[in-house]
Amino acid sequence: MNQYNRLHRIILPILFLLSPSLKGQVIDLALPSESYSVSPDGHTLWTWKGMNATLNMSLDPVLRGIDTIASGATYYLDSLGHVAGFPFLEELLLPPTLKHIASGAFYCPYLKKISFNSGLESLEQWALFDGIYTELHLPSTLRDYAEGAIVGRAINEIHVAEGSEYLSVQDRCLVDLRHRTLLLYPSGTLEAQPSLPTEVIRIGRYAFAMSPYVTHLQILKGVTSIGQDAFRDCSSLITLDLPGTITQLEGLPWVGSPLDTLIIRSVFPPHVEPQTIPLGIHPLHLYVPQEAIHLYTQSPFWQKVARRIESISDLEEVRMALPSEHRPYRLVGNTLMLNLPTNSTARLYDKEGTLLKQWTSSASYTLSQGVYLLQIGNESYKITL
Repeated sequence: MNQYNRLHRIILPILFLLSPSLKGQVIDLALPSESYSVSPDGHTLWTWKGMNATLNMSLDPVLRGIDTIASGATYYLDSLGHVAGFPFLEELLLPPTLKHIASGAFYCPYLKKISFNSGLESLEQWALFDGIYTELHLPSTLRDYAEGAIVGRAINEIHVAEGSEYLSVQDRCLVDLRHRTLLLYPSGTLEAQPSLPTEVIRIGRYAFAMSPYVTHLQILKGVTSIGQDAFRDCSSLITLDLPGTITQLEGLPWVGSPLDTLIIRSVFPPHVEPQTIPLGIHPLHLYVPQEAIHLYTQSPFWQKVARRIESISDLEEVRMALPSEHRPYRLVGNTLMLNLPTNSTARLYDKEGTLLKQWTSSASYTLSQGVYLLQIGNESYKITL
């Protein structure tokens, strides 16, 4: 903690103890002039370069009167001249006059806590990006929340103040009420297969970005479009199941995620724009309705995206039966015993197509009664208990 913060935390309580008449009044603790710059009219914070761990704008006689924080206010250049996350800010308290936070205003990877002011009206995309804040308490006045306005790695809880006509929290997710869009999934939630709101028709840009625990994601019927980078950098996402109502994808929404199995239940291939395939995207297994296979296989785009296009029913049927003595697995009671070949991967799905377990070496796994699909390399086996 720097010297200013130490003095701030020591002196302020003493002032209140020694001077009861100061209670309820704003104390001016002016920040060093070189730590920030504002517009000539004093309404916009242009840059913040202070090294404070805690920034309470209401305590500075200039910052407590701003209504806008400009784009890139905390952008920081590393020794190579590349844009990097601002390394100092850990706690942020916004002033009561603030109305608007522009794109990229707070790129702060160590930001732990944000206190939003009542009266805030709009957040542009990436207004708060890449922090480790665990809770968000949004004011009821926030009416313009751009898709991807807040992106964080550890969000556990999202709250919206009572009386909001614009936003709500449904199944722990932030939802735009006017456009029925899922705006933000709490990335720190320890759920591999989360349940989602039933009334949304769109998954917004960056809605699930940087969610490390989601492995299988089923988008519910009714959703028609998915925004760019909606599932970006979800480090555990292996299976994505899209409903029959899906009609549009903004590019490949899973860039940076290790997606292996894509299920599209729509008979007609969704429109994808742009149709460029980013570097680092590996071909995946694509499962579609039986009657739609020819439509997907005739698409040059889906031919590039998928290394295999098959019927959804193949997830529940045996593609190739082998005598039991040649199978790379066996059942002992209700225990699945795997004897995997070198450099192979096994995946176990339930009858709904949900990925239950993945292995890269020989192992055992206890099964409950039911029907399963076991994929080992390019082969599939139906297991019934």
